[in-house]
Amino acid sequence: IPCLCEWKLKDNMNINLNDISLTSLTKLISPNNNNNNNNIPSFNLVISSNSLSPRTTYTFILSCRNIFTSIDILTNGPPIYGNFIVIPSYGIGLETIFKFITSNWFDEQTPLQYQFEFYQSLSFLQSSLSKEEQQLNMVIQSKSELSYVNSILPAGNNNNNGNGNITCQVRVFDSLNASVIKTYDVTVRTASISKLTSMITLLDETNNNNNNEN
Repeated sequence: IPCLCEWKLKDNMNINLNDISLTSLTKLISPNNNNNNNNIPSFNLVISSNSLSPRTTYTFILSCRNIFTSIDILTNGPPIYGNFIVIPSYGIGLETIFKFITSNWFDEQTPLQYQFEFYQSLSFLQSSLSKEEQQLNMVIQSKSELSYVNSILPAGNNNNNGNGNITCQVRVFDSLNASVIKTYDVTVRTASISKLTSMITLLDETNNNNNNEN
């Protein structure tokens, strides 16, 4: 006698399985009478990515009449509990060395990796751009297991007193590539004209020396 099999989610967990399933939740399966394991019918359940809450246990039940089996699935989640700070919180553009430090992250899927970045607003260029398009994102250190990095920063977009904000951030990844972002704002002032002139002169001298060596 054919059996109508059905996938269900125990206690529903505030989720409608029909809404997130990419495959049918029911299937009529006929019994296998030839004892050939290669012909055992299959009934898989496929659900949409990112449709389940992180760090949550879900129980999926497969039933056929009064017979059922179940499987518990614990979903992964991004690292949690971490801290992120940038020292100092005030400096001069292209002069002050800022130290990016992150610590105390927790995740079962190790090792953790860290990517340090900064971005500043470009909203003054064109107001019709989206929020994402109005940001200049720069990577200081690509994904690695180092939880700190030193870097200079450009001056932020100046306000009336010559100071500007730069948003620094760290992306923290677990070994399954689940990630989270934490940000920290610093104030970066434009260097004085004399300082910029000195830096340009130094760069010119360095380039001249390199050209002479070649």
